[in-house]
Amino acid sequence: MVGNPVDQKPIVGTTTIEDGSFVLETNPPDFYIEVSFTGFTTKRFDNPNKVNGKINLGMVTIAEDSEQLDELLVEGEISEYNHSLFHLHNISFC
Repeated sequence: MVGNPVDQKPIVGTTTIEDGSFVLETNPPDFYIEVSFTGFTTKRFDNPNKVNGKINLGMVTIAEDSEQLDELLVEGEISEYNHSLFHLHNISFC
C-alpha cells in the first residue's frame, strides 16, 4: 500500500502475484510504502529512494505476529432445502 504520511491514509494498494512481486503506480512527491499480510507484522518504508522513476524494495521479509486475537467470529448461512422442488419417479420399461 502507498500511504500519505500527513494523514496516514492509503493512496493506492495492490496484492502480490505468485512470486511475491508487485507493481504500484503513484505520483505524490511524499509517501510511504507499507507491506502487510494477515498474521504477520507490518513493514513500512518511509520516503523510499527512486532510481529512474522506480523503487526497488528488494527482498522484503516480514515476521509472524505473535499477537493473539481475543476472539474470531465466523458467521455462515445455510439455505433451506426445499424437497418439494424435486420429484423423483421410478419408471421401468419392459
